[in-house]
Amino acid sequence: MEYLFIRARNHPDEVHGFVDRLLKQYVPEISSQMVRIYLNVWKHIAGQSLPTKFTNEILYPEHAGKILDTLHFLLQGEVGRGAALVMVCARDEGLVRDIAHAKIVTEFRHVTKTAYNNYLHERFPDREKNRIIGTLRTKIGYTKEEDGRIVFLPDSPSRKSVFLQLWRMMKSLAE
Repeated sequence: MEYLFIRARNHPDEVHGFVDRLLKQYVPEISSQMVRIYLNVWKHIAGQSLPTKFTNEILYPEHAGKILDTLHFLLQGEVGRGAALVMVCARDEGLVRDIAHAKIVTEFRHVTKTAYNNYLHERFPDREKNRIIGTLRTKIGYTKEEDGRIVFLPDSPSRKSVFLQLWRMMKSLAE
């Protein structure tokens, strides 16, 4: 399945034809309309970029699109101290599980290992952390209860979030 996703990214017509032949040959009871619907869904999914390993570290997959977009916004141009500050705040807020460089570099390639790791265990002032936490809460759209639970503001899930949930489900079935 993963091979087809990778192949479909660069050769969608080839994969479209392959899946069309496969469905017609091995599942004859499916009507041609169902095959076309399946192929249209396939074309849409194959056009999406594959999730990175960092998406497995996001604790709320239904809001992964907003979380990733906000982290990309905050990490824009940051390679060391600023990147470490943003990721520490995201972890402390309970949005992500692991912030090791090996995990985040799959999504944020511009963050350099030495600069990031030098500041990862620094004690950042509350003034700096509160600014980042405020941005995270505003852009993602959540609040924290007194007991530490995160409550997301009502919003319909994005296509990217639905795709990430589908991807996680397929990966868990494959394991």
